[in-house]
Amino acid sequence: MVVITALPYVLAWSVSSNFVGQIYNIVDYSVYLSWTRQAADGHFATLNLFTTIKQHGYLFNVLFLTLGALVRITHLPIPVIFQVVRSVGAVVLLWTAYLLCRIAYPSSSQARLTALGFIAFSSGFGFLYWPKWSDNNAGSFPVDVWQPEAFTFLSIYTSVLFVVATIFILLAFYNLIQGELSGKNVHAVYAGVCGLILGNIHSYDVLHIAAGWGFYLVASTAVERNLDKNRLLRAFIAGALTLPSTVYQYWVFKHETVFRLRALTPTLSPPLFYYMMGYGLVFFLAVAAVYFLAARKPAMIGLFRNSNVTAWIVSWAIAGLTIIYLPVEFQRKMAMGEHIPLCILAGGAAVFMTGYAGQRAQPILLSLLVAATIPSNALFLTREVHHIECNRSEIAAAPPFLTNQQLEVYSWIRKNTFPGEAVLALPPIGQFVPGYCDRPVWVGHWSETPKYGAKINKLVAMLSTNTPDDVRYQFMLKTGTSYLVYPANASENPISSKHGPIYLSDFTTSPVPYLTELYRTPSDSSDDGYIIYRINR
Repeated sequence: MVVITALPYVLAWSVSSNFVGQIYNIVDYSVYLSWTRQAADGHFATLNLFTTIKQHGYLFNVLFLTLGALVRITHLPIPVIFQVVRSVGAVVLLWTAYLLCRIAYPSSSQARLTALGFIAFSSGFGFLYWPKWSDNNAGSFPVDVWQPEAFTFLSIYTSVLFVVATIFILLAFYNLIQGELSGKNVHAVYAGVCGLILGNIHSYDVLHIAAGWGFYLVASTAVERNLDKNRLLRAFIAGALTLPSTVYQYWVFKHETVFRLRALTPTLSPPLFYYMMGYGLVFFLAVAAVYFLAARKPAMIGLFRNSNVTAWIVSWAIAGLTIIYLPVEFQRKMAMGEHIPLCILAGGAAVFMTGYAGQRAQPILLSLLVAATIPSNALFLTREVHHIECNRSEIAAAPPFLTNQQLEVYSWIRKNTFPGEAVLALPPIGQFVPGYCDRPVWVGHWSETPKYGAKINKLVAMLSTNTPDDVRYQFMLKTGTSYLVYPANASENPISSKHGPIYLSDFTTSPVPYLTELYRTPSDSSDDGYIIYRINR
């Protein structure tokens, strides 16, 4: 599985050394580059460099501080470090997932291996919509074609952050259930430490753990009709250790305007139908497992270690699907980890339902069931290869390969400007200035830049030929930027808009006093290059 997820990246690097290091969701990847670049340059605070709004510098992220330290020590490029950590992390993630499967099904190797197969490879029914998403994400589709964090395979393929965050989710649950089985409080301490780290690197996931374990506490107490004080003590220990980083994130949310605006960017969950279709066969097998358990089928109940483990897996699965519809702005971000309990339940149901087949035929049927869940992931990677071939991603404005001229711009900015000096640039240049140069931009990312759409429209309008020079100059001063990166052929390539083409000003043939040309990239047959201006004050 790890080798398969590495193949598109290997192919992309074999095509060009200008590969940015990501093929899917490049816009968010540019944020991770920025955070790691800051850490590699020796900064502890993690600033949002996709805006020029002043910040206090309260945020820090242990994961990206670690990645930055690895870059600084090894002198390897950030994308290479990402790939190394992603691959090693994938092995740790899958091994931890297997430990959970072994806890659930201690006496059935078929159940735990089938569950692990689902965890590693499964997707849903998104492949049925393939003609509509074969080139880009558009409209309403099952989540297996556009929401990587909801699936193990796509999480591992797309993001080192998703890999590491999922590991800590699983380690927290592993220690919580080990505490339940052994009665030892030390496991609650381990779970709390995992929650503490997770609250810093991907705080949404703490709510996922709290919901899953909280649901289990309520369910087990109701079924047993007894309040287990030791169980509550372990939950309290784990929660108390987890709480500091989560509370700190909330404090930063209340006191750091830029962070609050980014956190309030709506990332809402689609209707439940799209999750049902997205998890596909795994979802319906998990539902069947719950039905068989509720119907008290002895063969199904006998697969699980005990009733507490059964209640925990079912509670985790139900809570994970419930919490993504809480009335908050970041609903779908809490789907990470939900794939695991669904797959564990699905593995048990698959073994129960194929039990009639006999010892020879059953493994074949189970393998076929796992294989039946692969098509959407296979098509996802097929699309990635196509995007490598045509230098585009699911978002046309974010290609996976930079031009030589773009790299020249980033190199010049990093070498010839000072930290904190901000850059004004049209897409796609502004997207990678924070990650490649450790410099802020006025506009650069759809959610990290507050009011991104309005700012892009304002920038285009201010650079158009219809804007008077005095108005344009006052606008540039208000952005707080020191440099303008401008296409050398701007006047020849109008920008499309719903009101028709917008022609940009030509500062080469008609120089203006408030801009001083500092650098011009050499043009080639494929790109006329860029001009870097100082914005005079």
